[in-house]
Amino acid sequence: MNGVERNQRRLPGRRPPRWRRLLRWAAGVVAFLLGMGLATVAWLSRDLPSTTRLQVITQSVKTLVLDKDGEVYGSYGIENRLPIPLAQVPRHLVDAVLSVEDRRFYDHWGIDLLRWPKVILTDIRIRLRSRSAPLHGASTLTQQLARDLFLTKDQSLRRKIKEAILTLKIERTYSKDEILAMYLNQIYFGVGAYGVESISQALFGKPAAELDVVEAALVAGLPKNPWAYDPFRFPERARQRRNIALAMMRDNGVLDEAACDSLQALPLTLRDRKREQARSGSYFLEHVRRYLETRYGTERLYRDGLRVFTTIDPAAQLAAEEQLEAHLRYCEERMGYDNTYESVTARIDSGLAISASEQYLQGSVVLLDVPTGAVRALVGGRDFRHSEYNRAVQDGRPSGSAFKIFVYLAAIENGFAPSDHILDTPVVIEIPGHPAYKPRNHSGRFLGEISLRYALNKSINIPAVKLTQRMGPMTVINYARRLGIESPLPNVLAISLGSENVTPLEMTSAYATVAAGGIRTRPYFIARVVDRWGQVLEQHQPERVEVLDAKSNYILANMLESVISDGTGVRARRMGFTHPAAGKTGTTDDNYDAWFVGFTRYYACGVWVGFDERLSMGRWMEGAHAALPIWAGIMKEIHTDLAPLPFEQPEGVITLSVCKDSGLLPTQYCPEVVQEVFIEGKQPTRPCDRHAPSEASLLGTSVDFRELDRQTRDEEELPTP
Repeated sequence: MNGVERNQRRLPGRRPPRWRRLLRWAAGVVAFLLGMGLATVAWLSRDLPSTTRLQVITQSVKTLVLDKDGEVYGSYGIENRLPIPLAQVPRHLVDAVLSVEDRRFYDHWGIDLLRWPKVILTDIRIRLRSRSAPLHGASTLTQQLARDLFLTKDQSLRRKIKEAILTLKIERTYSKDEILAMYLNQIYFGVGAYGVESISQALFGKPAAELDVVEAALVAGLPKNPWAYDPFRFPERARQRRNIALAMMRDNGVLDEAACDSLQALPLTLRDRKREQARSGSYFLEHVRRYLETRYGTERLYRDGLRVFTTIDPAAQLAAEEQLEAHLRYCEERMGYDNTYESVTARIDSGLAISASEQYLQGSVVLLDVPTGAVRALVGGRDFRHSEYNRAVQDGRPSGSAFKIFVYLAAIENGFAPSDHILDTPVVIEIPGHPAYKPRNHSGRFLGEISLRYALNKSINIPAVKLTQRMGPMTVINYARRLGIESPLPNVLAISLGSENVTPLEMTSAYATVAAGGIRTRPYFIARVVDRWGQVLEQHQPERVEVLDAKSNYILANMLESVISDGTGVRARRMGFTHPAAGKTGTTDDNYDAWFVGFTRYYACGVWVGFDERLSMGRWMEGAHAALPIWAGIMKEIHTDLAPLPFEQPEGVITLSVCKDSGLLPTQYCPEVVQEVFIEGKQPTRPCDRHAPSEASLLGTSVDFRELDRQTRDEEELPTP
């Protein structure tokens, strides 16, 4: 072929060489694939969070409930999460997490391409040995964070591409330390805990900042399979996983061989969960939760990480729960009830339905701090799982003779003295349009002429009714209102015997007012609420209002002291409670309800016992037997380290010797002389004329209080458990 022919073959219009055609085809394919890839990325990115949203990531944080000392007592939240800054995470915990999850975290840009070949080869070897064995993953911390924050955990190609896209977005938006901090606060570690702070509290009962190396290794090993490595369920499996994490730390150069070997030999050391389970405080926490939900809304309560500083005293709460349960079990056993807490619980646990008639003995307790009104303990029932009905604050029950303090307070403020006498005799009160009112004493007996102190001391009904009849029911109701009773109270004489429903919280608050010298402070559960950024949303400001004259208040407190020293509340002394204290029993008709409410200078405590459906608890189940032992047990325990404080006698109150039988100034002929307190100016001024020799004929009509004591003494007393 000559040169002319060769030139002709290169003329325009001729087909290019084959290699050029292949190159063009390849370029077209690459361009097509690149376009398709970009389109796919754009399509998959359409529902991913934007960079702007990534910059304002706010994790769901539970609301913490703190006790009176600022310690965590409970929480409300969809997720158990306690976010902390990276500065509070110990270095060895960071080393442990990076050694286990992502050793090259600070070297890659979100996707560790150098790690893939090793993982693929490892997975091939695993598959050759067993097709069911779990494969290793090559996900970096950033990929895991992207998946946990915004994506599902399915294994589809679509999800993996989305994960890669989001990972690159996160790496571009945040620094490595910010990503690490988010990871440590976001990842689920098991036992309901999200983040290192929550898992540290759950496993060890302490903050993450206090974790040692071996504890950090256990934490770092959990995210791979939180359920399978749960230390409480599978301690040996968790220990083996911890040791693997320690070995990874050794291989990563953050532990030497000797330290690794010594740490691997250590046993698991976890927190004791028994006390936490016993100290439930469920009714207290639920009462606070309902208030917060009403005030701030569901979303803010469960997701915004509020910190709620409450008034609860964990030790007092536990004492209240244990004393209530122990005595009610004793009462169930002694009374031989068909349904008991244990028998009903067994039926519930076996899956059987429980009818309304299958109820067991219930009770409630309220404990208030006298100076402040803070609620230190609240028990609304025996088992929150069986019934969320809070018997301490909802609806209420008739308080029986515990209500008489309002009658005697009204009497004192209207000129009566404790030594004044009244006739305990039958009374019939005609009520137009209604059957006649015929009150009776609990004992069924009438004692004749007795003093007001004795009538209150022995909880005799007729004197209270006669005093109310003389002063008017509205006078008594007004004093009840002044002391804190807010429940409806009808204008009827039966109010004097506690015929209407009041809550244990109301009654305890009223008695706390007397304990505080006539200063009323509204009970409160929450000291302050703070949001996750430290802003105070609300703060309790106690309002102390003087509602009673200090002199009248002291006279009443002194009369209530004698209830415990030698009246219906004397069982408290027999149980060993020795602090100066005052209180009152309460029992309703047929022993439907049993109460004891009392106080010291430190605490006021109210106890109610009964059945939910107002069934009779049976003979002997009065306030002195069913409720008082619970009160005494609680008060004895919480006063262990407190110095006894007597009630201070204010100016204007005097102590005077009087004849016990007549209440007048004693003479040499009076057989028994006692000390009595009076508001100055209202004390007796004339001598006793009942025991003068010239009036010996009156001796036959005088009151023998020793005989009355014998008559009103319980015919049988329940032994104290």
